[in-house]
Amino acid sequence: MLVGGGGKSTTAPGHTPWWATSGWAHPCVDGVEDATITAVRHEASPPPLQIRALFTFTPPLDQRPSGWGGQFGDAYGVYPDFDGRTDVGTNGGHASRDLPVTIDVPCSDHPAPDNGWVEMLTEIKVGRAGTRVEVTHVDYEAGGRKYTLEYRWQTILCGDAIDDRDMCQAQRVD
Repeated sequence: MLVGGGGKSTTAPGHTPWWATSGWAHPCVDGVEDATITAVRHEASPPPLQIRALFTFTPPLDQRPSGWGGQFGDAYGVYPDFDGRTDVGTNGGHASRDLPVTIDVPCSDHPAPDNGWVEMLTEIKVGRAGTRVEVTHVDYEAGGRKYTLEYRWQTILCGDAIDDRDMCQAQRVD
């Protein structure tokens, strides 16, 4: 999984409950032909109302429509209607919340957007408290063996229970 260090935060939009989606990881394979992701688990506090993984699949450049949007990033809401926007797509590809997901994109192809990629996003629903996702566990199978990959990328949805002056400015949800 290719991901940078650190984390990202999103501040409440002024109503509860609310959803935010964050793109942050690129599953890929190295040394095997493919790997199958069988489960994604999160350690978050306080517990969110709901949390799930979403995988977007962007095809090679020659298979994308003109005006494709690049990598995801983050937004309020969930796919495919991020906060009421109708112009959000999957870069000519498709998206899935269903597991298992088979990954066959070589890590050596990253970051080569001409070849296409897979992006793992996290969709989180919270109330006034917000949440901090500290660790994500990705269970997968490759080469006939089972593995678990652990990430320590923070995803913070700011709220009353999150006192992190570096990631959240003082705010209240009305």
